[in-house]
Amino acid sequence: MKLKKKIAIVVFLLMMCIATISFATSANMTVVNTVDENILNNTVTSETNNVTEGNTLKELENGENIDYVENVVIENNAEDLKIEPRTSITDGVDPISLDEEESKVSTAKTINDNVYKATTDATYTLKDNVYGNVFVAGNEVIIDSDFISGDLFIVANNVTINKDTVVDGNVYIVAQSTKIEGTLYRSVYLAGKTINFSESSFVAYDALVAGEQIKMSGEMARSVYVYAGTLEVSKTALVGKDLNYEANEKAEVPDGVVSGNINFTKIVTDEKSTLEIVLEYVIDLLKTLIFTLAVFIVISLISSKFTYKAQEYMGKHILKSIGIGLFTLIVMPIAAVVLILINSTAGIGITLIPIYMLLLFIANAITAIAFSAMLCNRSKGMKFPIVLVLITIALWALEIIPYIGTIVAFFSILIGMGILLQVIFSKNKTISKGEEDIEKINEKIKENIEKSEVKEIEKQEVKKSKTKAKKESKPKEKKVSKKDTSKEEKEQKEDK
Repeated sequence: MKLKKKIAIVVFLLMMCIATISFATSANMTVVNTVDENILNNTVTSETNNVTEGNTLKELENGENIDYVENVVIENNAEDLKIEPRTSITDGVDPISLDEEESKVSTAKTINDNVYKATTDATYTLKDNVYGNVFVAGNEVIIDSDFISGDLFIVANNVTINKDTVVDGNVYIVAQSTKIEGTLYRSVYLAGKTINFSESSFVAYDALVAGEQIKMSGEMARSVYVYAGTLEVSKTALVGKDLNYEANEKAEVPDGVVSGNINFTKIVTDEKSTLEIVLEYVIDLLKTLIFTLAVFIVISLISSKFTYKAQEYMGKHILKSIGIGLFTLIVMPIAAVVLILINSTAGIGITLIPIYMLLLFIANAITAIAFSAMLCNRSKGMKFPIVLVLITIALWALEIIPYIGTIVAFFSILIGMGILLQVIFSKNKTISKGEEDIEKINEKIKENIEKSEVKEIEKQEVKKSKTKAKKESKPKEKKVSKKDTSKEEKEQKEDK
């Protein structure tokens, strides 16, 4: 049961990815559609759409041959098909016949191609008969076609497959609420909150269903695999083989509803002690610290100037970093898918996927490193390893807070991706600028030193000149004074 469930979930997710890619890129594709011989025993011509009535025998896996009519196709002059779903896998005789008074000529068109539809309308209804696959994304989707020959892929809020609809391919649905009323001749893969198989529903192959509330009132020709919170099985339900389900509580299954075995597995929620919860948080924190430090060591070995440039993009250009991160987060996976679909660039697209995953993986660590570098640059007394550990712990603590943690983690990823891409793609430019700035600073320092030296020399020369002038001026004054005194003495002597 568990293996079957896991395989079903993986297959379901892969098919939904393929459906989404096809829906986005294959608008111009055309396909050659054929009608399954198990549904229409005779041929269908594109000119007249006249189909003869045919019944077939199908053999179930348990070896029992159950003779039942899958459908009845009524010929009409409007070149349209009216398909009557079978009524029961146990009647083994005839389907419900249509009286002439009750029969209505369908006004639906016939589309011999795949159908791709994405709409923002409140409700989208598909009424056309489709000989191909159908891909639909919308809010409320109603499938009201008489016949769809290919697979049906739907992603929506609410989905309804009406009673008169026959789908010959597999059905893949992801929706909040799903209601199945029609006939499905292949396997069914459903995921959502509430899933309801009404009394008129019929599934010819296995049904793999995951949801919160699941109700079964219709008929399943083969096994059913269910993973649900609660499962409700009504008396009108019929399971041709085994019913395998995991749920919170055992469902009340009426007698005779399941032909095979009923395998129930209770979903057990382990109640952890406070010590176990604390231990899990501590281990998670240690893993985060070790990973962040490892990223820092690797980046430091690759580029010694990473932290210097990262702190610039974290501080002055943080809005730019967020914008680049958001652009990369959205555009890069789309670009990878487009490149993969082009044969000449498939290798590039495949290479982009692991690069994108690596960016997401190390983005938080880059944010912690850049923020730590910015703080250390502004406060030179801090030691970078200690700051990095504290910042990593702070970001981890914020991210485990409900609601707030999601926002913090989202912006942390954007900032980290933006910073890393800016450092990578502007590496040469930013380093050359840094070197130029350093050279300019050194030149200014040299000029200042030279100027100061020149000033000192000039000052010394001025001092020397002043001292020399003083020395020269002092003896002259003494000689003059002696001559003057001698003259005065002579004049005084003569006067006497």
